[in-house]
Amino acid sequence: MKMKYAWYDEMNWIEVEQAIKDAGGIVLIPVGCLEQWAHLPVGCDNFQATGHAKKVVQLAQEDKEIKQIVVLPTLPMGCQPYMADFPGTISVRHSVMREYYRDIAESLIKQGVLK
Repeated sequence: MKMKYAWYDEMNWIEVEQAIKDAGGIVLIPVGCLEQWAHLPVGCDNFQATGHAKKVVQLAQEDKEIKQIVVLPTLPMGCQPYMADFPGTISVRHSVMREYYRDIAESLIKQGVLK
């Protein structure tokens, strides 16, 4: 059985509510960052996180026991103080990231997300 939807930001609020219920309260949150990668694009980590999420969705669709999977948009910023001196790197303080992730988690918990 193909899942009806998976991508959080492509659903309306009614679909989000049902998808979270159908997924058993579990959502996937891809986390990336922007940092220098020499000759590669600074968004490599975001591309990888999104790519891994797409692969998880593909594998979940092939598993008949998984009814639903919900994937949030990739969180594109991170804490890279060790790369902060390189152009292209955007680093956010640990304390700010911790609060940001906490706020996201608390919002999701209000929506019925368990994990």
